[in-house]
Amino acid sequence: MMNFLELVTLLASYNDKVSKVILDNTPRNAKYTSHMIQKKILHIIANKVRHKIREDIGDSKFCIIIDEARDESKREKMTIALRYVDEKKIIKYNFFDLVHVQDTAAITLKQEICIVLSRYCLDVQNIRGQGYNAIEIANMLAIDELETGKGLNQIGTVKRVGETHWSSHFSSVCSLIRMFDTTCFVLENIIESSSNYYIRGGAVATYKKITSFDFVFILHLVKEIMGITDILCQHLQQKSQDIVNVMYLVSSTKTLIQKLRKDGWDNLLEVVKEFCEKHNIEVLDMDSPYVIKHGSHQHIDFNKEHHYWVEIFNVAIYSQYFKLNSRFNERTIDLFTISSVLDPKDAYKSFNIDDTCCIGEKYYLFDFTD
Repeated sequence: MMNFLELVTLLASYNDKVSKVILDNTPRNAKYTSHMIQKKILHIIANKVRHKIREDIGDSKFCIIIDEARDESKREKMTIALRYVDEKKIIKYNFFDLVHVQDTAAITLKQEICIVLSRYCLDVQNIRGQGYNAIEIANMLAIDELETGKGLNQIGTVKRVGETHWSSHFSSVCSLIRMFDTTCFVLENIIESSSNYYIRGGAVATYKKITSFDFVFILHLVKEIMGITDILCQHLQQKSQDIVNVMYLVSSTKTLIQKLRKDGWDNLLEVVKEFCEKHNIEVLDMDSPYVIKHGSHQHIDFNKEHHYWVEIFNVAIYSQYFKLNSRFNERTIDLFTISSVLDPKDAYKSFNIDDTCCIGEKYYLFDFTD
């Protein structure tokens, strides 16, 4: 309400007619500033914007970008944006609609998209630029390369504000691996068809990077590490915490990270090689020397397997373990665990006088007398 009134006041300072009609010379019941009137005005403006976008698209092809969202009441929504080229040959990217949906299953979203587009006479057959087609997706589903269900098959999504603080974005990494061919196909289309040199150059650089052994190796390494830490991340996001359970998760996560460092190398390397062969990416000879370049000078200290195993695999895993251990060392875990006796839940059901005294004796020795 306040934002709307502030905008009206600002407009009135530039427009005498608005000032006279809305702010000065009208009865309070005819100022057009009520909540209901606000909604009607915004609805009219939104429709005018959508009709202008529809007019700009005409009978041309266009791209559609869909994302899931949730409002404060946890109701699911679907945002729709359109990307197209107008009559002046300028690429436009415009928000088009926000639709409430019962769920975010593929069939529900498809129906709602068709309803919105048909409302403005936009032909579904003119949708282009998604980087995949129905036959390709059907084939991927048939060979179990693609999963179905809520929130799946997205290379990346804009994370909700409440989920970005702790989330490891594990699902985004998994989606990129599943949709790797599609991602490459999109980049190839941009390289071949884009008239913008800057965009084309960025697509060339990105395509070269993601089709390298380095990228594939690190992508799968990140997936392995996040696969271990993701459950802990999800629990740490919850508003109501079971402290004891979370501390057990911290300990088990540390153990699994150490196990990955000790036993995970051979399996990871095999998975990376299979992925590269499947997607026609050159597989490096791990026994060949790793050349380090310093300007015009080169020297060889070890082979490529040592580089990827010791300098990337071990270092990345140790870094994650070190960060986790620095936040949750043994003393911190112990304090959190025994402090659970002070949890007021269920009328202090967990309260134990001996454990409470233990807290004082171990951690607050000088704050309490005998």
